[in-house]
Amino acid sequence: MSLRVASQNFKPVRFAKSIYFSLVFGILILAAFFHNNTRFNDQIYVSDVNSISFINRNLYNLITGDRLGSAGLQSRNRPNLKRGSIPFRKNVLIVLSESLRRKSMALYGYHKDTTPFLNHWTRNVSKGSVVVFQKAFSNSSSTLISVPSLLSGVSPIQPISMTHSFPLFWEYGKAASLSTFYISSHSFRWNNFSGFFRNAGIDFLWNKEISGLRVFNDIGIDDRKTIAEFQNHVRSLKNKNSRFAGVLHLNTNHFPYIVPEEFVHFPIGKDTQAPYDNSVRYLDFLLKEIFNFLNQENLMENTLVIFTSDHGEALFEHDYIGHIESNHIETLAIPMFFSCLTL
Repeated sequence: MSLRVASQNFKPVRFAKSIYFSLVFGILILAAFFHNNTRFNDQIYVSDVNSISFINRNLYNLITGDRLGSAGLQSRNRPNLKRGSIPFRKNVLIVLSESLRRKSMALYGYHKDTTPFLNHWTRNVSKGSVVVFQKAFSNSSSTLISVPSLLSGVSPIQPISMTHSFPLFWEYGKAASLSTFYISSHSFRWNNFSGFFRNAGIDFLWNKEISGLRVFNDIGIDDRKTIAEFQNHVRSLKNKNSRFAGVLHLNTNHFPYIVPEEFVHFPIGKDTQAPYDNSVRYLDFLLKEIFNFLNQENLMENTLVIFTSDHGEALFEHDYIGHIESNHIETLAIPMFFSCLTL
């Protein structure tokens, strides 16, 4: 009886009101948590191509009924290109590096000797046969966006459907009556690259999964094995008198920048950039192997070589290491050169 009398002075609390206050309290708690646990990066005030493209890809995959569940690449609608009436008389080779930034290459003025071969080679070839581009920039600091853009010519700001319907490099090669190949150190299981390249006009495809080799750096295999496969395949094409349009995709400069022990040139310790610098110098050695091979096989004079990278890399500049979450010059400024000894 006394409890009943005491409770008469209290008004009932509405259920909806209590839920409202609970939500407000929960939001405040989450705001405090994220404020104290989110990494704040110095960032430039430009449109974030990566985020916009990832959102667009997710929407495109959802609308078209794709089951990837991510911003991954869908299989392509193969375009119909007519073969040219006059066969192309040269080979075309794209050598594509991974996470190679212009800033760490002696070829572009870096103070460390990271590119001894390229420095010597570009100074000693016949005038006009090598063009080194001083202001090349990637379309994106993400491989998922930059590689399809590079191989198709479709910009990330153009409709996603164009990426899945426009001709790729190899399809132009087939139209020019060239044998085509894509030899890569990378895993193609990542974001459905295997599906994207399945009907891309590639006569010979070789990657981590097909090779059966173990991981060496990040999710890629040892680039020396990849170059050996490239050499074997190009020799077989030469023996058949077949001209080619091919892509050689390396992995050396991706984090964590693992190189063979004998290629550790810059001491690792106090210098935080030494591991990456070693990877750049190792890549320079690999490029020397590629060009020496083309010379030995008498292919250099009849081969247009295009070298570039998918994007760059931040090395603690702006308090960040990596590339995806940065649009600074370190992640977007890339090397590029064309080599064609005879025109």
